[in-house]
Amino acid sequence: MRRTLVWDVGSVVIRWEPEILVRAKLGDRTASPAALADWMGRIFQDFALGSDWSLYDRGELGQEELAGRIHARTGLPRRTALDLLWDIPSHLTVLADTVRLIHRARRAGHRTVYLSNMPVPYTDSLLSDPDFAGCFDDGVFSGLVKAVKPEPEIYRIAEETLDLVPDPDRTVFIDDRPVNLAPATDRGWDTLHFVDAAGCEAELERRGWL
Repeated sequence: MRRTLVWDVGSVVIRWEPEILVRAKLGDRTASPAALADWMGRIFQDFALGSDWSLYDRGELGQEELAGRIHARTGLPRRTALDLLWDIPSHLTVLADTVRLIHRARRAGHRTVYLSNMPVPYTDSLLSDPDFAGCFDDGVFSGLVKAVKPEPEIYRIAEETLDLVPDPDRTVFIDDRPVNLAPATDRGWDTLHFVDAAGCEAELERRGWL
C-alpha cells in the first residue's frame, strides 16, 4: 500500500525568516521589535487570503506590480521593495534536519511530495537546488496552479496532480500553519502540525509512519 507524505516547504523544508530580509533592507527603521513587527505586517499582510502577497503566491501579481503595491501601501521606496523581493531566493536554503527526516521517510518506502504557497519567481531556484529537488517525487507550487492554501481548490488539485488518496492511512500533510491543515483534514487526509524536525519525526514514529 503506497503511502505519501505531503510537505509544506517554507519554514518546514527551507528556511523562511523574512524578518531577517526586512531588517537587512530597512536598517534603522526596524531598530525596535515593535517597529520590525509593524513593517512585517505592512509588507506581508500576514500572508492572508486576498492580500497582495497572497496574490503573488497565486501567480496573479508579478514582482514589479507587487513592489508598486508595497510602495503605495507603506511608503517604502519601490526600489527597496523590489530589492527585497529579488533577494528572497538566496535566503531559501534547505533545513538539514528536515532533509534528513524526509530521506528517512523515503528509505522507509514512502512517497514524498510538496504542497507549497510559492511565487513563480522562486520556483525555478528551488527546483534547481539538488538538496531540495532530491527530497521529492513531485509537488505542487501555488504560483504554477493559480491557487493557494488554505483554499480548498489547491488540495483538490494536489490530489489529482500527485495521485493522492484521501485516506488518513495513506496520506499525511505536514505544515507549520494550522490554518493550512484544516482543509486537508476536511478532505480526509491525516495532518501533522510542524514545529521542528525532531518533533515531527517523533510524531511520525508514534503514528507508525517510520
